[in-house]
Formats: sequence, structure tokens, C-alpha cells
Amino acid sequence: MPEEYPIYNREFSADIPNLYHYTSQGGLLGMLNSKKLWFTMLNFSNDTVESTYGIDLIKSILEEYEYIKYYSPFSLDYTKPKISDLDLPLVFTFSLSEHGDMLSQWRGYCPNGGYSIRFYQEQLDVMMKENDMIIGKCIYNTDDQKEFIRKNIITLSVDQFKDKWNYYRQGIHNRWFEGFQLEVNQRIRRYAPLIKHYKFEEEAEWKIITDYTPSSSSLTGGLQSQRQYMKLSNLLMKGILEFREGKSTLIPYLNMQLAKDEKSVHIPELIISPTPHKGLALVAAQFLLDKHETSSLTFKLNEDTSGVVRNSDIPYRHW
Repeated sequence: MPEEYPIYNREFSADIPNLYHYTSQGGLLGMLNSKKLWFTMLNFSNDTVESTYGIDLIKSILEEYEYIKYYSPFSLDYTKPKISDLDLPLVFTFSLSEHGDMLSQWRGYCPNGGYSIRFYQEQLDVMMKENDMIIGKCIYNTDDQKEFIRKNIITLSVDQFKDKWNYYRQGIHNRWFEGFQLEVNQRIRRYAPLIKHYKFEEEAEWKIITDYTPSSSSLTGGLQSQRQYMKLSNLLMKGILEFREGKSTLIPYLNMQLAKDEKSVHIPELIISPTPHKGLALVAAQFLLDKHETSSLTFKLNEDTSGVVRNSDIPYRHW
């Protein structure tokens, strides 16, 4: 697997670049006031094939292995010879980009103005570890995607799998296959969101992913569905699962705590979208960060506090 497409489990690594999240003015105010981030349900993203593109590619590769099935968490029949459909019903993601000031991002996510936010990585680390999240870089090249699937999801070549399968059929590796298939399906739910359509490559997207789908594919369909709804009910009771307005449908999302107690959400860098009032926008944004004690953090980190907020360099006019 090329080194430029790493997977990181539950924490940021030193070689992860600065990452930015694009949001509206209301989105920024909501994050700072609530100290929470919104994780959107995968099926409801603005990429219409977000929850199907990676799955379809994984299915095509699994066909090469012949005996591995792809199970749906809602499927009532786990004996089907064919690979079942899965829509990742309880997988939620938070998107970040390597580009902090990009025209297509402003147009797509801040059509009426907004901000590009770089978060303090240590705060993200704490949130990820407490909620068993992962972060990974999205993969756009088809050859890289196939290699990623074989190495990080299936973890065996076709020949290696056939050798183990033959031992299993002879009773040498007792129950090996059941455990292996369970692990494959768990990794599919975990990593499929990182496999993106090549048309989105310029976004250079990274995702923080959290998965609330039941993990045991060995359960019967009825118990599996029961587990599913128990997890969903738990999210609703805790007030973590929320809904917001979309253009054509309500959008489910998770409200995940980023900062706790008296701590503020720390933003080392904030970029303002193209605006006709650059001076006023700069002053207002800096006042906002000062109010939430962001500048004091950058001072402690020996960063230049005068560079906490800046305007976009793009000469684009949307007004």
C-alpha cells in the first residue's frame, strides 16, 4: 500500500498534515458554543455514491475469493451464497481537507460565506480515543483502492486465502473461517468510507469515522436487527443522535463532545471565505476566538497569535 494512503487508529500521527473543516458562520458559532462536532451519517453526505462506491468495489474483489460473504446488518438470511447489500446505516463521519483555502470547497460548503477551521489535534485525539474513532486519508486512485482493500480489509492474497481455506476444510484450522469472515466485515464497515470516487480527488479529504453498527455477523438476523435498534435507541436516549435540515431531507448526525468542562474549543488557525468586508470580517472573527480563549492557547504553543485568523487569498466574488 502506498505510504501516502495511511490508516491511523484512534489518534493523529506526527506525519498527518494540517487539516481543515469548511463550515458556515452558523456552523462555527455552533461548534464554539456547544463544544461539539457534527458527524454526518454516511448515507446523507453530498457525495451521492458515498456509501455505495467503496462497497461495490469491495464486493467485486470479494468475488475473487469465492467463499467470503458480505453481510448486511439488516439481512435476515446469513446463509445466502451471494454477497448481501449493506448501506452502512450507523456509520458517521467528520470531513477534513488538506487544503485550507480552496475555491471548490468554498463554493460547495460555504456558498453564502463561512470559515475553514484547523482544530487543535490534541483535542481531536482525546475525542477519538474516548469514542473509538479512526482517522484516515481518502483514496481516489482505483489501483490504490484495490490494493488497499486486499491489504487492509481482506488482509490476504487470493492464493493465501485458498491455502488457509483448504486447511480449514480439512479441519486443521478449526473455526478459522468464521472468525476471519467476521473480521473482514468489521473492517469493511470501518474502512469503506475512505474509498472515494476519483472525481472528488481535488478535495484531498480525510475522514474521522465512528461506527455504531453491531459487530457480530455470527448472530442470527433477528438478534442482529435487535442489536441494531438497541444501539440506535441508546444514541437517541443519550441525545447524541440529532437531526438538521437538508435541501431535500432531514439529515441525521451525531453530536460529539470535543471539549469538556471549562475547556474551550481551540482553533490555531481560522480562514475566512472570500468576502467584500475583509477588514470587518477579520476583526469579528478574531474577537470571537479571543472570547473563546483560542489565542491564549496559540501563545502557549509559541505560535504567532497575529496569524490566528486570516482572509482567503482567492479573488472570488459570490455576492
